[in-house]
Amino acid sequence: MNDRTENLAWLDLLRVGAALAVVVLHVSAEPVVSIPDRDSALWHAGNAFDSLSRWCIGGFIMVSGALLLDPSRHESAREFYQKRARRILPAFCASLALTWGMSKVPLLRQSVGL
Repeated sequence: MNDRTENLAWLDLLRVGAALAVVVLHVSAEPVVSIPDRDSALWHAGNAFDSLSRWCIGGFIMVSGALLLDPSRHESAREFYQKRARRILPAFCASLALTWGMSKVPLLRQSVGL
């Protein structure tokens, strides 16, 4: 393996670990939020796992930054933003429309707690 492939393998491993930590973060948040008794063992376990998995957010940001700093990439700022806008804007607009639509339907608003 060359040096470039080893660097990408390390970043992929970090990305997999961060993805698993996101799952742990979301699962462990449930007992922390829903259990009113803060002296219970389940609440403390949920809080510990929730706290230990918080690194995943910064991990994803750092992996993205490391991949964007690739010296072999040659693109203008315009190309950089156009390429990302084509991928991100459709999903952003769809989620915005879905959220707006859900806020307008009273039955949905009650069922999801909006």
